[in-house]
Amino acid sequence: MLEDSINEPLNTESAVDDATIANFHGESTENWHRMSAWSIIFLIWKLFKGIFISNWPTLVAIFVFLQSKSFSLPWIVGGAGVTTLILFTFSLINYLRFRFFWDEEHLFIQSGIFTRKLKKVPFERIQSVNTSQSLVHRLLGLVSVTVDTAGSAAQEVQISAVSVSFADNLSQTVYEFRQQMAEKKPLDSLLHKEELAIEQDERIAKVDTSDVLIYALFENHLKTAGLILAFVLTIFQQVNQAFEDAPAEFLEQQTGNFVESFKTDLVFALVTIAVLSMVITILFTVIRMFLQNYNTELYKTSKGYRKVSGLLTRKKVELGVSKVQMIAWKTNPLKKFFGLYGFKLSNASTQVVNPGNLTGNIFFIPAMRLSGIKHTIARVLERAIPEMSEATKPVSTVYIFRQTLYFGVIPFLIALGPLLYFEHTNWLLAPLIWLCTVLFYNTFYQRNFRFHFDHETAWVESGVIGRDWVAIEWFKVHNVTLSSSPHQRRKNLCTLTVHTSGDKVTLPYIPTDFGRKIRDLAIWQINTNQRPWM
Repeated sequence: MLEDSINEPLNTESAVDDATIANFHGESTENWHRMSAWSIIFLIWKLFKGIFISNWPTLVAIFVFLQSKSFSLPWIVGGAGVTTLILFTFSLINYLRFRFFWDEEHLFIQSGIFTRKLKKVPFERIQSVNTSQSLVHRLLGLVSVTVDTAGSAAQEVQISAVSVSFADNLSQTVYEFRQQMAEKKPLDSLLHKEELAIEQDERIAKVDTSDVLIYALFENHLKTAGLILAFVLTIFQQVNQAFEDAPAEFLEQQTGNFVESFKTDLVFALVTIAVLSMVITILFTVIRMFLQNYNTELYKTSKGYRKVSGLLTRKKVELGVSKVQMIAWKTNPLKKFFGLYGFKLSNASTQVVNPGNLTGNIFFIPAMRLSGIKHTIARVLERAIPEMSEATKPVSTVYIFRQTLYFGVIPFLIALGPLLYFEHTNWLLAPLIWLCTVLFYNTFYQRNFRFHFDHETAWVESGVIGRDWVAIEWFKVHNVTLSSSPHQRRKNLCTLTVHTSGDKVTLPYIPTDFGRKIRDLAIWQINTNQRPWM
């Protein structure tokens, strides 16, 4: 369903000008539509980023090696020019070969440089139609559109540059189709829907920029530090390989006395590298989170929920009301000291992820206050958060001993044998520390695990040092699995796993009668509730 202005035939007296203008803004008067001609810029950047940025340590090594071999500058500039020409050619062909259109029920995408591909995406599979605007997009009055579908971990469709009205038209068409399927009513006019959306838009959460900066300072920087360390080692390996064939005079000229000073004071070198790595890691995390989450706002609209965020690239992400499969929020002691939590709404997806991994979800909102989380949950679930300190602690203490045996005692004994055999008594402390760490982790996990449920919703609190909370509505559960190992059966225990289309929650080592009660409640809700789960 397209706007009348798009379906209207061109006036023959001004056909050339109108067609040129329409095509340049990503709109076509024909059945098939092209992206904006400006999209060639974004296609070039995407290709450059995919090929060169991910391999730039190798390119640095090649550049250094060419300098050591006295390759002249014109050769390097010429190579860069040829590469640029190849990128432009491939991007231009990609632009010319990429076309799309939609009817009342499907979105069709035609693409491919060497192999032509036609993709047909039913509207009923589309989770959301999201848009983003970089600085260049905003200057040109364009947006990038991504279409997320159920059954795909990645984005199904990405359109690099079209006009804002064209993207809104696609989003509205998909929304009206889903409304028609859910309500079985005739579609209202586009004007009426837009007026309704404006009337019902309500901002339910806003994140302060200062809170984002504080939240970023106390993020888990170990993962980022590991990536930076791996990156530095890759560069070192590539450059070292390039220097192997370099003349000794060139090597000495480039390095000077800097490397020699590090060799003479190994402790100074290690401390310097560690401090610099941590500083770079924290700065990288703070800058990234600031750019991505600047002026983050969450709205409740007639379509569902909308998240708007970003400084340089302003992103707008839509999520239907029924698409919310799970709600989760988390914190750690340092973040909790400042009253900050990470919050997410999990949408439908076949990719089941760890509930604690909040950064991988498109509806992740950092640095929310507890009052904002309570208000948001009241608007999403239409109920308040229960008092979790009084909730049931279902995990048996058997869990502590069994998990410590599997992941602590057995590895300790495996490591102890070789160390004693080879008389490396200085290393005996390492497996002992590991054993104590595993025991500490499992003990606090069992003590902190809490579970509360009623006929509508299940609430889970867990964590060792930090805390994780999860809320699931029973009618959105897909299936419940109840499993028992021979040891669990002897202790009358089981492990319960609750699956939604977007995530899962596991209750380990709980009483079998309690697990069956939860399973029966979930199955009863699945079979009797008439509300749409997505």
